[in-house]
Amino acid sequence: MGKRVRIVIAGAVAGFLETFTIWWVPEEPYPNFIIAAGVLNGALVALLIASFITRTTGIGKSLGVGALIGLLMATVIFLAKGGWVSMDAPFVVPFGTLSGLLLGAIVRWIVRMPDAERTR
Repeated sequence: MGKRVRIVIAGAVAGFLETFTIWWVPEEPYPNFIIAAGVLNGALVALLIASFITRTTGIGKSLGVGALIGLLMATVIFLAKGGWVSMDAPFVVPFGTLSGLLLGAIVRWIVRMPDAERTR
């Protein structure tokens, strides 16, 4: 399995973990669509983080880039839900930042893994 596939899977899992609790909100009419959007968002965040991280990138920069991209994507979702006017989803921004931070570390770990072809 290639590194990009692993990065996408890690992002999709993080996006699912970020949104799966919507199933227990009785007022939400379409929880499956929110979870699908969260999975796609997580995969996209992971790919964006991977575009800035190389084998020589330090852990501080990886965490910073992850947190920044997570914050930006979460802010987009927050504003799409109405932002400060509706305050419908204020928890999205801190959890998106935390998810990006963790994805920064995971993506760095995946990028630094030795290639399968080189170990043979």
